[in-house]
Amino acid sequence: MNFLPALLLLSLTLDSSDGLRCIKCERSECTPPPRRCVSGVVLDVCQCCKVCAKGCYEECGGPWNIHGVCGTGLSCFPEGFQTTGICLHNFLVEKLQPLWNQTCKTATIG
Repeated sequence: MNFLPALLLLSLTLDSSDGLRCIKCERSECTPPPRRCVSGVVLDVCQCCKVCAKGCYEECGGPWNIHGVCGTGLSCFPEGFQTTGICLHNFLVEKLQPLWNQTCKTATIG
């Protein structure tokens, strides 16, 4: 049986569903961020419009940072083996990172 047509169709489907496509940035079309962004202002996932940065304990990261970017003094710390995380103060991330790295090594070894 010839599987080449099915394989080609599957590869085209997977390729088109895994990417992020941003339209040409037109800053005039951006809506202004709320006036009071407690954690500061960052650019959106397409690096075009200004949006509020994520604050402490808010969800962040994900593919292309779709869940947001942490504000100044915060870092996105992964939740389990996910690409998403929560924003934590940098000093806390520095303390947790060695433990997280050890946990990952232990989990992958067995």
